[in-house]
Amino acid sequence: RANEGSGPPALRSVCFLNGGLFPETHRPRPIQRLLISPLGPLVARLLNRSSFGRSFSAVFGPQTRPGPEEIDAFWRLIVENDGLRVMHRLIRYMSERRTHRERWVGALQRTRVPLRVIDGAADPVSGAHMAARYRELVPDPDVVLLPEVGHYPQVEAPAAVLAAYLAFVGRQ
Repeated sequence: RANEGSGPPALRSVCFLNGGLFPETHRPRPIQRLLISPLGPLVARLLNRSSFGRSFSAVFGPQTRPGPEEIDAFWRLIVENDGLRVMHRLIRYMSERRTHRERWVGALQRTRVPLRVIDGAADPVSGAHMAARYRELVPDPDVVLLPEVGHYPQVEAPAAVLAAYLAFVGRQ
């Protein structure tokens, strides 16, 4: 919106953590495919702590997988306020990313705001392959790739993420 002359005041910088910035590189997990399908509401109601734990752990790096206590904490966050009831609606971001791809990727390509991506290389959803696409599409790409880290670098390697972020904002 800032590129278009509307929206909030200009941002000073933007730092992305692992994410599917490009629909063509996003590799959704089986559970995501099920949730976005017409079966989504039923699938969400059938989720339980055990199935969630298996699926969730699979997107972490091989040495940074969450333990049972961490899985319990994430599960509590998901089920809070009947969160399973809306999971199939929250996953719509995958469709929105395809619908708005040109606008959103164009914003990354045209912005004058400093950008950085901090990405877990071992993320099967949006890891090293997404970072490579970012380098192809975004001018002067600033990418910090964390080896052996998966989809949640802020949880898996918080000190490395903080150091990369502070170095980035320190240059602004």
